[in-house]
Amino acid sequence: MKQTLKHIFSSMLLLVLVGLISGCSKAGKVDAALDDLERICDRTVAISEKIKKGDQSALADMSKLTADYQSYTEKLETLKEGDGFTPAQQQRYMRILEKYQAGIR
Repeated sequence: MKQTLKHIFSSMLLLVLVGLISGCSKAGKVDAALDDLERICDRTVAISEKIKKGDQSALADMSKLTADYQSYTEKLETLKEGDGFTPAQQQRYMRILEKYQAGIR
């Protein structure tokens, strides 16, 4: 289950990076996408901790998180060409990634 969780969110992070770096969306939409990404990553870390402790409720949490992830990827697909990814947004994205990677270990 832990491997599945890592695979799902590795794919998600790659999708976000490609979408944002390629210049998709206006600044407000990128900020909203980063907000969503941060929430999903935080929840992933929390679920990972439950899995490590053997908490069976993590299965239900993971199911809900997978649905939220799918909704998030659909939202990313609606982003249009625009202003792109500001340096501050790039830094924020990297902080989210670092926090996620530290927490999932």
